[in-house]
Amino acid sequence: MTPAEKITAHVAQLTSAGMLRVDLARAAGIDPSMLSKYARGIRNPRPGAVSGMRAVPPTPRIVDQDGMNTTDRILEEWGF
Repeated sequence: MTPAEKITAHVAQLTSAGMLRVDLARAAGIDPSMLSKYARGIRNPRPGAVSGMRAVPPTPRIVDQDGMNTTDRILEEWGF
């Protein structure tokens, strides 16, 4: 299995558990746009990105340093 296939499979597992891709990318320490490029096969991930992604546990929300998760931040900033 190629590194990109490993990331795609892991992302699919985590998103099916309810995790947002932006939270997953943030938790892995990569830019969300790079995660998208990896998933679409446009870019090949470096070994550090693969290990960072595989280290993310399946949890529906990742909390920022200020105690907010991505969903709550979007709702607050956009006034939904």
